[in-house]
Amino acid sequence: MTGTRRALLVGSQTGGLEGVEGDVERMAAALAQQGFADLRRCTGPDASRDGILGAYDRLIDDTRRDDTVCFYYSGHGNRAPNPGYRPGNGTPPALQYLIPTDDGPEAFRGILSFELSRYLARLTEQTRNVVVILDCCHSALMSRAARDKGLLPKAAPSRAGDATLAALLKATLAADALLNVESNPWAVRLVATEAQSIAYERIDENGQSVGAFTEALRQALSELPAGDQVSWNAVMLRARELVMSRIPDQRPGVEGPGRRRVWAVDEIRDQRPLALFFDGGAGAGASVGVPLGGEAKLRGGRLLGVVPGATYGVMPADSDAYAPERALGTAVVEEVAGSVARVRLEARPGAAVGSAPVGAGLPAFPLSVPFAKCRVAVGGADVPAAFSARLAASRYLTPGGLPGDEQAPSVTAEPGALVVRDPEGDVLLEAALAGEATSFDGVIDCLERVARAEDLRKMDPGQLDATLDVAVGRVVNGQRVPVEEGETVHVGDRQFISVENAGFAPVYVAVLGIDAAHECQLLLRRAPRGQRLAPKDGVILGESASGALLGVELSWPEGLPRDRPRRESLIVIAAEEEQDFMLLTTGSGTRGGARSALERRLQQIRAGTPRARGDSGGGAGDGGGTEYLLRRIDYQLDPARRS
Repeated sequence: MTGTRRALLVGSQTGGLEGVEGDVERMAAALAQQGFADLRRCTGPDASRDGILGAYDRLIDDTRRDDTVCFYYSGHGNRAPNPGYRPGNGTPPALQYLIPTDDGPEAFRGILSFELSRYLARLTEQTRNVVVILDCCHSALMSRAARDKGLLPKAAPSRAGDATLAALLKATLAADALLNVESNPWAVRLVATEAQSIAYERIDENGQSVGAFTEALRQALSELPAGDQVSWNAVMLRARELVMSRIPDQRPGVEGPGRRRVWAVDEIRDQRPLALFFDGGAGAGASVGVPLGGEAKLRGGRLLGVVPGATYGVMPADSDAYAPERALGTAVVEEVAGSVARVRLEARPGAAVGSAPVGAGLPAFPLSVPFAKCRVAVGGADVPAAFSARLAASRYLTPGGLPGDEQAPSVTAEPGALVVRDPEGDVLLEAALAGEATSFDGVIDCLERVARAEDLRKMDPGQLDATLDVAVGRVVNGQRVPVEEGETVHVGDRQFISVENAGFAPVYVAVLGIDAAHECQLLLRRAPRGQRLAPKDGVILGESASGALLGVELSWPEGLPRDRPRRESLIVIAAEEEQDFMLLTTGSGTRGGARSALERRLQQIRAGTPRARGDSGGGAGDGGGTEYLLRRIDYQLDPARRS
């Protein structure tokens, strides 16, 4: 049964903004074209604090299990120091909030980020098909000073502090215990910019004031082919480049389950491409292989495996996978500089290549990299020839060695099954053999997952001149209990990870985990492109938005034998520039939150680019690439709960 598509569109036109209410109408029209029948507007005097929250309450009350729901906000956002913060008092050092039309210097009327998180949690209890769109400053981590002529920041002066705010903060601790500490796993969030950054309102070609992000997102949605299977990741790759082609320092992003198909809950096997864009072009457009005055570049550096000689397949916008018959051409990396790479474009012979506007954000999928593949030991006389052919065709694997070889995953043919073991000899998968009709996708996926996890574990520590203070431990009764390298923890323990930038320059930090099944997850999911930490700033995984230390519950991977404790790893990376750290992950795991039947079925690898094992600097002409610093911490996870 198909539910109703509902949307609440909020526009708070305050503080000199002129295009907010127009944004609401334009987005309403775009959603109507996407099949939304229930369109609710909250603008003008109705967009007060009570008006917005009341409209959100009514939306939640009216939503049913099969509905698709979109919450859209255009207006000012703010991030300000918390005047009541004291170390250890259970409140955050900084506050993020939306600014309703009735907010003013005499009283705080903002809607705090953790209030939005609680409303979102209530909404996702009604339906799991939720998309939140925030076109405001500091929109990341929440459920526009002018620079150039025609640009207006969607931010208000920093101001937070009165008795009302103090009461709001005091009431948050108990309520936050009901929230997923890291990130609501059931809602896609499309955000105009990073938590510390500015989003802009601009004057478009028709002389109208528009939100730069709203404008780009509407364009990306309007280009979706009817019935095409496109993910939010693909839509946002294009929208992000459209914004950055006009305003380079505004960087939209997607949080949550971005692999979801647009307006659906099923996920696409997203190969996580890099964005191809044209930098500095003088013309209105450029064709693949025929640049018009602009250099073709990829958004990706050495940290993400982009090195000279690597080849990427360029696809039309909004593609989630590489298809040779539809490819526009190839991009060959010639030089890496920072977090971008200059490429040489080669059009596919006979391809119907059209114009791609500057900054279009064409997806480029990794085809070949100049690194050795991971060796896989294959044993047993009954290994099917069809499986051997699949193994030989993998971008990451090559047959070689014998079962039991150190540092190599293995697959052996045993009575009625193919058995996959990790480099330590532990069984990861038993795939039943059923004649020629057997699908080997799960076996190849499992082996590639192990290969990529081991690649990340062996990655060199980097050469970034930075200092990180990292602490890992358990949360017991709200207090920290340190865990040492190699120590055993238990399923059900609540884990915290604290990272502080003890250096003298800002860094972008990611925290990843490799679980007992060799699945690599982004644990700091609130910041998929890295949490920006200024010197002396820190971030705590397991701390709620309101500052309460709750921890993230440790769980055992489904389907993995509970025979003994197994190794898990934490990977902390600090980069000098933002990166799409999701490219380092291999699946859709959501430690610390409930997992749907869909997520349990999607235990598969995201294709990405392997990095050179032990390569610390690239070859000549590499341009250096983005520098980084990597810390790895191993521990043992016991499948039994702590007694």
